[in-house]
Amino acid sequence: MLISDATFVVVDTETTGFDYETDRLIEIAAVKMRKGCVTAEFSTLINPECPLSRRITSLTGITSAMVAAKPTVAAVLPRFLAFLGSSIFVAHHLSFDRAFINRALERAEMPRLPNPMLCTERLARRLLHGLPSKGLDSLIRFFGYTVEGRHRALADAHVTAKIFSRFIEQIGTEHDVTAIQDLLRFQYRTFRTIRAPAANVEAIRAQILARIPGCPGVYFIKGKQGRIIYIGKAKNLRRRVSSYFAGIEGHAAHTRKMVAAARDVEWTETETELEAVILESRSIKEHCPRFNRAERKWVSRPFVRLSDSGGEVRISTSVFIQHDGAEYWGPFRDRDQAECAVEVIVDQYGVELDRQAPGAAKSGVLRADSAHGVREFLAGKDQTVFDLLEACMKEAAERTNFEEAAILRDRLMKLGWIASAVPLARLSVFDRNAAVVDEQMHVFLILHGRVVDTLSFSQPPSPSDKNMLLERVHAHYCEAQQHPQRYLDREVDEIRIVAEWLHQARDRVQIERWTDQSNPENFAQAVLAICTDAVCES
Repeated sequence: MLISDATFVVVDTETTGFDYETDRLIEIAAVKMRKGCVTAEFSTLINPECPLSRRITSLTGITSAMVAAKPTVAAVLPRFLAFLGSSIFVAHHLSFDRAFINRALERAEMPRLPNPMLCTERLARRLLHGLPSKGLDSLIRFFGYTVEGRHRALADAHVTAKIFSRFIEQIGTEHDVTAIQDLLRFQYRTFRTIRAPAANVEAIRAQILARIPGCPGVYFIKGKQGRIIYIGKAKNLRRRVSSYFAGIEGHAAHTRKMVAAARDVEWTETETELEAVILESRSIKEHCPRFNRAERKWVSRPFVRLSDSGGEVRISTSVFIQHDGAEYWGPFRDRDQAECAVEVIVDQYGVELDRQAPGAAKSGVLRADSAHGVREFLAGKDQTVFDLLEACMKEAAERTNFEEAAILRDRLMKLGWIASAVPLARLSVFDRNAAVVDEQMHVFLILHGRVVDTLSFSQPPSPSDKNMLLERVHAHYCEAQQHPQRYLDREVDEIRIVAEWLHQARDRVQIERWTDQSNPENFAQAVLAICTDAVCES
């Protein structure tokens, strides 16, 4: 018989426990399928003639009261068998459902199920070898399904039927299985006899993966004609790239397509993870690979600009940074977030919000004595504004003005990152000058929020390391610097990347700030002390 001519009944049960000898059925459901379509369904609760445990009620939502007036299993089984008929019995984790139904049949002095049987869990092991878990929840997530009433028999039977249809289609397309007998045998075949690696994957595994170093860097996956189709970063290049070409069936569909198109892999080693992050961003924007969904274009990241000149304090948003004597705080995630900060600051410290044409940058005039308070707020040191917003939100809610309360709640959420960012990233851009030491004793010299130098020291640092550090400190922080008059997208993006990396690595790095009052000798000594202490601790 052909698969297209067969009738399948997908079954799911709920029980009082996991032991088919002592536990009982409390629900059974089934959906009948033909040619990939559901044609009928069967569902009933069952009185197990015993109380249900809290654990089962918590899992399924079925209570003792719900099943008390329902028929017993002996009354349900004949109706279920009539629905099943001679169809092929399908279930996920087949051994569980089959054992409970067969044991119930034995207690009712009825013969065991004679039907041919298929297990979707077994099929998943053969078709999705790389998926870490083959449980129903894992398959639901993998295929992107949503289930109303998970752990109720009918809902689980319907989603299992959807998954089974996908498997039937895949088996027919990829393995040319069209007959029922071949399908029944397929569930017991070993993975090695089912699928040989694609030629491109085999070639990359054999010729390339072993040569990739286990260090930080950026990798470039290439397709036909040597065109770059994906760019990524990694702390460990070999481990990261190898992960794409192992367990392919368990990857998301987007990744599987990329692996199918891959013909070669190249890489660029970097000394540090941070350098890899920056190189990745630049490379994606340069090559625009088709499998990189994000960061193909430079995105304008707005800043809050604070200027204090001629006795007038002004605040506005700006997508550029200029060496114009003003302070720039951020970058903020988007324009809406930056404008929210301007509005809140003007409300608290301002004289008025400027009238402006639609689409113009939001700006306002602040009180002459407000600059210090604004700086403290933007640096996350002063919680007064947050406390005031929260109090106003609660007051609005008590007055049942829920629209106003929602606006204030949104403002609190948009500005919450100010207090949670690492201290260095909360400073104005031109004050973000520091040495950052990571776990591997790499020292990043940061000037105006950007990495200007990376140093690697011996363990523990030697006298020559101190001399080299002191020389670089003088060069970057003491001597006159030629800065671009205007920071454009590339520079702004690097400021963002450094700020995000500092947040992600906040528990793995130590920071020594450089200020206008810092002494180069003392600063270098403090950085070396961090490195020495790290060596001693390890």
